[in-house]
Amino acid sequence: MDWFVDRRDDDKNKSIFKTVVNNLIPQLNQSILGMSSTLKLSYSDPQTIMSLISHVDNAMNGQTSCIQQNFKDLSIVRITWDLIVIALRLLIDEAIKIVDLKHKELRKAISNLDKWKQDIKDQFIVMENSSEQGRKFKQDLENQIISEIVRIYKQKTSDAIGLNISTSTHIEAKKIA
Repeated sequence: MDWFVDRRDDDKNKSIFKTVVNNLIPQLNQSILGMSSTLKLSYSDPQTIMSLISHVDNAMNGQTSCIQQNFKDLSIVRITWDLIVIALRLLIDEAIKIVDLKHKELRKAISNLDKWKQDIKDQFIVMENSSEQGRKFKQDLENQIISEIVRIYKQKTSDAIGLNISTSTHIEAKKIA
């Protein structure tokens, strides 16, 4: 591996490698997760790349960094290059996850919109039917009221005629009956 100055010291190189993999890369991943939540997720944006490089630099130059502790045993240029590539890959993977999540949310929203559209159509149909039912009810009620008024008027007229006939002195009730 090109990270190490002395490629013959396998045990030491393995130990440094494990420390980088177990400590530095998870720390870098956490930094990238934090960064990706605040960015617009354009990994080709120069500001994003600068932020990514800054996170790699911070991870490498921290006082407790395994890079600082093993500075003399590492090829800094090569490990920096590889860590930036790893960080970029982590950022791209995180961006893909977020885009997939947003895509699922969009699909769900579109599905809900289709359901709402159908519900609104159904409500308009029901309202249309209700309006038609209301007009029919109004017409039937008007017809019933008019029929009842005519019936009551005929009854009162008939009662009035009967009363006038029975009380009139000019009409003989026995001849009409």
